[in-house]
Amino acid sequence: MRYGLIGNNVNNSFSKYIHHLFNNDDYFLLSVNKKKLQNILLSKKFRGLNITKPYKKEVIQYLDKLDNIASKTNSVNTIINKDGLLIGYNTDYDGLRYLFEKNGIDITGKNIAILGSGGVSSTVECIAKELNAKNIYRISRKPKQDYITYKELEGKNVEIIINATPRGMSENSFRPLVNLKRIIGLEAVIDLIYNPLNTFLLQEAKKLNVKAINGLDMLIEQARLAEELFQNTNISKDKNVIIYQKILDKNLNIAFIGMPYSGKSTIAYNLSQLLNKDFIDLDMLIEASTNLEIKDFINRHGEKEFRKEEYKMLKLLSFQNGEIISCGGGVVLNNLNMSFLMQNSIVVYLKRDIKLIEFDDSRPLASNEKSYLELLKKREKLYEKYADITVENNKTVEEVVLEIARKYYEIFSN
Repeated sequence: MRYGLIGNNVNNSFSKYIHHLFNNDDYFLLSVNKKKLQNILLSKKFRGLNITKPYKKEVIQYLDKLDNIASKTNSVNTIINKDGLLIGYNTDYDGLRYLFEKNGIDITGKNIAILGSGGVSSTVECIAKELNAKNIYRISRKPKQDYITYKELEGKNVEIIINATPRGMSENSFRPLVNLKRIIGLEAVIDLIYNPLNTFLLQEAKKLNVKAINGLDMLIEQARLAEELFQNTNISKDKNVIIYQKILDKNLNIAFIGMPYSGKSTIAYNLSQLLNKDFIDLDMLIEASTNLEIKDFINRHGEKEFRKEEYKMLKLLSFQNGEIISCGGGVVLNNLNMSFLMQNSIVVYLKRDIKLIEFDDSRPLASNEKSYLELLKKREKLYEKYADITVENNKTVEEVVLEIARKYYEIFSN
């Protein structure tokens, strides 16, 4: 391995793709334990490494030299092997400053809360001090010196919260560490997680009309700076914008919601062919999992049990990337379903004129016009609430698919 990223679990990292876009095709991802980390560093059989959770402080003991920023932050995310001399750098530092500048975050005179106590949190604290934050609260789950607990954070006046923990990176961490409703004067929430792109914490911030920013800008900029060290060259910062767009296009899902008979599966499948993304039909997955057709499952077990199966399947899908997902009509009835879905998805509400619908008994909850209209009355506002894009499916399949594709690219390019 000449170049790569090492951490305890890097399987879902975007870093390999990003470094390839920075013209480094010899870049790999490697998940390691502490013993293997030690062996790699002592062997020195590499030219350059990036370091991620939880080893940004751990690696320092194996290095021969630290640059100034790595020294003052006590955190290393980049190592260069210079003729057997291991030099540690912290490109996270300028990556985070870039994120602040690009997203218009002004820390000066503000109260800042930093969630977590790892290597990234020390980098955040260092920058906050240099930018003259008014008060800096460091937050930990357990009481310890110079930290307050999450419970103690509630009720404080804090303008900016920065999450430097891995909370939000797994399907079991959908409850944010802090209740944002209990923070006074909140202006912005920055979650340094980038996969998923829209964590539960960021979703909660958006509900409060608070500025919500993920860690993708920081990830790209720290990678650019690392590549400058790896390649011993200058790389234009302008390339960051191009890479940002490519990452979104590669990793965002497009999820379809809407009433039965709206044509979600047909339109979603054809869109997947146009955009060269994998197609997933949620109902088909449930049928495969239960060995029953949806109508038979509902007739045998009832709608309540079906909704439980739907929830379990959406939770599994919530960290998928770059797919076109057709959802059942009732997925919007559970707000947790939609929170899982929105983590990595642009949501499309597909509508269809009732005059174009031919009813049948394959949809037990909407087998005729009367039951359909009753169902629509209960769900329509929910579809509208969650939709990023709304499209009428009253034209040809090709016309509808092209309209959705156009609106999709308009959203993530702005």
